[in-house]
Amino acid sequence: MPGPWPHPRSGMFYFRKAIPKDLRPWFEGRHEVKISLQTSDLELARARYAELDAECRQKLILAKSASSHT
Repeated sequence: MPGPWPHPRSGMFYFRKAIPKDLRPWFEGRHEVKISLQTSDLELARARYAELDAECRQKLILAKSASSHT
């Protein structure tokens, strides 16, 4: 299961998620979502990661739904 990604230099954790090629137009052409979780504490990073993962999944579902209607 994916989880928080630690930045190799700073030790701060990040949320990272790949964007499928067909949905990139809804994400400004980006290949991945990468957001700092603003912490180097693993437990806090896991909680923030779970929140962002749910939000990102919802956005991907909405983009997929919109792309199937065009």
